[in-house]
Amino acid sequence: MGVGGLACFVGGCCYGIPTSLPWAVDFGDGVTRHPTQLYEFAFHATAAAVLFTLQQRQLLRDQLIKLYIIAYLAFRFATEFIRPEQVLWVGLTGYQLASLALIPPFILLWVQDVTSLTRQPAWRGGHELDDTGRQQGSVVPPHELPQPSCKIDQ
Repeated sequence: MGVGGLACFVGGCCYGIPTSLPWAVDFGDGVTRHPTQLYEFAFHATAAAVLFTLQQRQLLRDQLIKLYIIAYLAFRFATEFIRPEQVLWVGLTGYQLASLALIPPFILLWVQDVTSLTRQPAWRGGHELDDTGRQQGSVVPPHELPQPSCKIDQ
């Protein structure tokens, strides 16, 4: 989606409303506008970096896609105020209404996943811990494996 934002920027479509901000762009009509396509690219590039870091650190495991979707819906809700989209109802665009409708179910899915995972036994995908405090079934790093004793020298 970030690459799509760059394509829209180059193509001169999907731009924002007029603005006098220093980074405003004239897309050929003499009006300087918000480069919302670049905002979109920046969001997705930042999201990719954050999600990659969270995944590498094994944080928010099993929740990253929900985090991304919720963050994108919130981002899109906010940026719709600077896009020239048709207002459909109570001053909101279709994207904003969709965001308001979709954020709560994704939050509920997140909460449901977290509560059900902590209650499930390990054989059903739960996150029960073993005697060492590790999640059962997790991979032990090689430096933490017990070292065999050598009996050849004895």
